[in-house]
Amino acid sequence: MAISEGGTEDAHDDDVGQRYADKVNAPLSQETLEALRVGLASEEHARFRRAQLRDGLSGS
Repeated sequence: MAISEGGTEDAHDDDVGQRYADKVNAPLSQETLEALRVGLASEEHARFRRAQLRDGLSGS
């Protein structure tokens, strides 16, 4: 972005950058943490099942 007289573009860029940093650094909600935990557990289970199938083991 071009710098205008008085630095208003810089101030705008700084504000946008700060809002982005605030979002990125915000703590995760309990809902988000739970969704991540469930997703990781599902992925671990999928890996386990693929290994079982690859090794010819029955999951039953």
